[in-house]
Amino acid sequence: MRKDAKRAVGWLLAACLGLTGSVAWGADEDSANWQAQCVIDGQPVTLDFRSASGDAFDDDMVVQARRADGSRLTLPLPPALYHATGPLGRPISACDPVPLLDMGNGLGLLLVVRDNRPGLPVVDVLLLDLVTLQVVDKRLGDPGAVEGLLKTASLVLRQSPQGVDLRLVREAVPGAECDCADGYAEDWLRFSVDRRKLRTDWLP
Repeated sequence: MRKDAKRAVGWLLAACLGLTGSVAWGADEDSANWQAQCVIDGQPVTLDFRSASGDAFDDDMVVQARRADGSRLTLPLPPALYHATGPLGRPISACDPVPLLDMGNGLGLLLVVRDNRPGLPVVDVLLLDLVTLQVVDKRLGDPGAVEGLLKTASLVLRQSPQGVDLRLVREAVPGAECDCADGYAEDWLRFSVDRRKLRTDWLP
């Protein structure tokens, strides 16, 4: 797809979802490079989202964790356009604007929204060791699937001792005739940790 066509599709999707003008989705010329500021284990950490080409719509962003001493660690995420999408709810996040949630035992759950135009975005989830910032497990969104798409402008989250629940698309609405966000039904997907491995379960 040509670059200008990608831009047009991105803006059309934003308009359909009521997101035009929303900085949270990063759908503008300044979104090729943006940062999330974090405080992890009492130390400042920056997450750099940077397009290799300088054009966000080339879908070539690389994500790196950068410490105050300048050391960097590239996170295992596919090259893509990532949106600065924050949480809706009351979870305590170590980063802003993206959520990094404490999962206990020195682990944190990082959620980032990946563009999937012309379809709905997907959410990539990384389980981080908060001391080393190494990724110990991950769940990447599947752009080709209905299950797991994101139809809200924010990450709707709730956290409990059982894990972190995220509102995502679970299925297409039977008989829906519109190719739009209303044609998909949401549910709660729970992320929990068992022996330093991520577990996901749809809640009944």
